[in-house]
Amino acid sequence: MSTSIKKLLFIGLILRLVLICTTNFHADLYNHIDWGAKLFQVGPKNFYNPNMMWAHSQPNQPILSMYLFAFVNYLKEFLMSFLWILNKIPIFPSKIIWWAQLNLHASLVKLPFVLADLGIAYLIYKIVKNKKLALLLSGLFIFNPAIIYNSAVWGQTDSMLNFIFLLSLYNLFQKKYNYSIFFLILCFLFKMSLFIYLPLMFFVFIKIKPQEYFKGLIVGIVLTLILALPFSYPQNPLSWLYWLYTNRVLSNQGNMLNGNAFNLWFLVLNRIDICYQALLSQKVISFILFGLIYILVLLKRKSNIVFSLFLIAFSAFLLLVNMHERYLYPILPVFLILISLYPKIFKIRDYLIISFIHLINLYNQWWYPRFPKFIVFLEANNSLILKLFTYILFAYFLYYQIIYLKNEKTKT
Repeated sequence: MSTSIKKLLFIGLILRLVLICTTNFHADLYNHIDWGAKLFQVGPKNFYNPNMMWAHSQPNQPILSMYLFAFVNYLKEFLMSFLWILNKIPIFPSKIIWWAQLNLHASLVKLPFVLADLGIAYLIYKIVKNKKLALLLSGLFIFNPAIIYNSAVWGQTDSMLNFIFLLSLYNLFQKKYNYSIFFLILCFLFKMSLFIYLPLMFFVFIKIKPQEYFKGLIVGIVLTLILALPFSYPQNPLSWLYWLYTNRVLSNQGNMLNGNAFNLWFLVLNRIDICYQALLSQKVISFILFGLIYILVLLKRKSNIVFSLFLIAFSAFLLLVNMHERYLYPILPVFLILISLYPKIFKIRDYLIISFIHLINLYNQWWYPRFPKFIVFLEANNSLILKLFTYILFAYFLYYQIIYLKNEKTKT
């Protein structure tokens, strides 16, 4: 690892650690805190029990997320015990104990996702061949305010999920197919938001000789069963996993028409309303539109896989129901990789514009930190500015989709 990328990662880490310790906590963090603590209290066997009482909401994420939150809970307990020991020393500042009791757990929950930010930046550096450009693109990711806001301020999980997937992609590029499919399995063990990539990845791996990824597939499956066993015992872990994904993960993600995303359904609804339930007809239209885009992408799957992933993630955000504002995240790291591959098509200027719109979308509705005049500006004239941002996203998507279908230079 070069000195330059080390310095970049270090500065990015320090910036995020300061924000972790000085910013407020989104309500979502209390779910993650509650899940991690409860896993220790009740044990894995009863953790997903539908009759369990929860302080905030029932767990609706796969088991790898829960193991992470439980580990954070264990780390918090260990550090608090250590701080109490230090507090017996007269010169130790007791105000640290007060801060830790109020903030330590929530700050630690944010920490893995801050580290995942740095991991993604390093993978971008590794993937991009021109190291001078790679350093610039990594810096654009590390210091992207939307990325920082997501992990260090909000404390969301998107960075970890995308880091695991990009590990799979990086190993695919390196032709280390066993590692690639292993990390792909881990991706869906952590969260299902990138399930949209599965058909494309299926076609990628079906072209590779099975013996080149068979070991990774088996190790991934065995690890899944081992991780599931404490939750499922004495049931068959396979049947329990089927129950988990059908009854807890996929079925408990809400039925919103729009989850505060600047997309088609925000324009249709003419307002942000996370309580508005999606009708069957709206779901059908949503999946038909997304399916048509996906088919167009798959029909030209000889094109660069990064470009394909970009369009799939972008179209999912813009067209599907139940989209949250955070689900535009996956296009940002792949956009930077595409800048290195197609500099005449993907430009830094456009990355910055899309990132700014994404930041505004993250800020919308949470309104933290609060700037009353700015909030009034965004919501003026029935959220005209927010709708304009949404139309800009659609314009970008159509531009890249047309180029993808027409430009033979996108082939590898």
